[in-house]
Amino acid sequence: ATAAATATTAGGSKKNSVVRTTNKTSFTTLHDVLSDLEQMVLYPTMFLHERRITTTSTATTIIPTTPKLDFGTKLHGRREEISQLMDIVDDISSRRVTGPLEIVSLSGYSGSGKSYLIRRVGRYLANKRGWMFVQGKFDRLRQSYDAFSVVTSAFDRFCGQIEEMRGDATNSNGNDNNSSSDNKNNNNNGGDDNAEYCSRVSTAVLEALGRTGVDYLTQIMPSLRRVVNDVDYNSSGDQSGDDSTSAATGGGGNSLGGHLHPTQTADEALMYQRRCEYLLCAFVEAILGVGRPLLLFYDDMQWADASTLEFLRKLLKHLADRNKARKNIMFVEAFRDNIEVKENDNDDPAYNAMTSSMESYDSVNISKIKLGGFSKS
Repeated sequence: ATAAATATTAGGSKKNSVVRTTNKTSFTTLHDVLSDLEQMVLYPTMFLHERRITTTSTATTIIPTTPKLDFGTKLHGRREEISQLMDIVDDISSRRVTGPLEIVSLSGYSGSGKSYLIRRVGRYLANKRGWMFVQGKFDRLRQSYDAFSVVTSAFDRFCGQIEEMRGDATNSNGNDNNSSSDNKNNNNNGGDDNAEYCSRVSTAVLEALGRTGVDYLTQIMPSLRRVVNDVDYNSSGDQSGDDSTSAATGGGGNSLGGHLHPTQTADEALMYQRRCEYLLCAFVEAILGVGRPLLLFYDDMQWADASTLEFLRKLLKHLADRNKARKNIMFVEAFRDNIEVKENDNDDPAYNAMTSSMESYDSVNISKIKLGGFSKS
């Protein structure tokens, strides 16, 4: 807690003379703690808001402005877990030829800090180690109709990052005196490296998907179009197939998670779903083959439906069978393991086998981390 300044009424009289006005940032007695707790109850705006303090010869006036709670940025009590994660990161970063697909299964009670831990590591890797970091979050209210879109939204964000990196690389090269923050764009390798990486991603994606595949996948990943817009479409091999795309989609609209579009038959919806899955696997393989490692994080996996979990297993198995792709990815799933979750529909073999079904693969390494309470050390 920070020491509060003396509060006054509009007329200038002191409201409470107990409020400490020193610049001390720590407590020395229990009385100091109780004093500040009392002030938090009586005058919460002094602690929870940014303050503009004006002082005259007769009074000090506190003017609350924008509400703000600042708990700091230090991560407490997770040194062992961070060390485990960074050991995996170092192994992936040091690979020259190949290595296993790294899967991290992170469990813990709600509120134990699973999401914050991975996001903290992800931002560090993106800003300091040249990794790409994307994430998706499942939702209990969306699990019955929109869960598959959580999977694709993570890669749509990847495409958005590529566009931002390309734009910043162009601006950096155009004005050497204007060095923009690379942290904003999930990479600090410099403008030239970013421009080259973006170009290679564009080319690799178009070669893997073809023109028709790109058109098809942009229905669920709109930002993909901007990734390949600087590549000559005529250089890709897949020039025909617009008719098949139209037929597969039933003449218009998309269908995710097996839900039927009004103009689709059940067979057309299934065909559309399967082709989206196939193209997404090809897309992920293509971006991993370019070279930069990727941290792919899906949060609240306990809310994913059975069909989405089945696709994620397909994706991981697809990557595990490809040397160039599996060596450049760290897949992290986070899920709650408290009583609330065990009572829902995902306490079934479909969810429990999400990572266990991969354990028999020689090319897969699974690390299980459970976040408990904070240690006293």
